[in-house]
Amino acid sequence: MRIRLKSCDLLDLARLYRNDAASDRRQAEAMSRTTQQEQFIGFAIAKTKRAEKLEALARLGEEFVIVP
Repeated sequence: MRIRLKSCDLLDLARLYRNDAASDRRQAEAMSRTTQQEQFIGFAIAKTKRAEKLEALARLGEEFVIVP
């Protein structure tokens, strides 16, 4: 099975990652002074980096194929 992604699809996926990262940041703020706060901050950072990578790939303007 192959999944073809165009640059607009990558931008949509990046937007979803950014929204999810924002949700993790809000969750971390709600859990202030707990041990899980750092975990949610780490999740948010990782998702933001993933979104930036997808946006960089989308700027190339090529079609990508994902083979699971």
